[in-house]
Amino acid sequence: MRERWQRYVESAGRLLGSGGKLLLKQHAPEEGGRHGTHPPQPSELAELFARAFELTRVTPSTFDGTLAPPPRALLVELTRR
Repeated sequence: MRERWQRYVESAGRLLGSGGKLLLKQHAPEEGGRHGTHPPQPSELAELFARAFELTRVTPSTFDGTLAPPPRALLVELTRR
């Protein structure tokens, strides 16, 4: 799975110029497995993106929809170096 993240980081890095913002919304780590996802911790994201991005903000969120309660999520902001 980590290989896929690396390809994603490389692609995003090519598409964004310096100072560009990348927003990711993912399941909160504690939701991992419940919805077929295995979301990384914010510290893991910072490490994965470190070569090209700085993790600038992590905001708790939810995925609104038909599930009650809605799955917890994280909105992650990364800034291109």
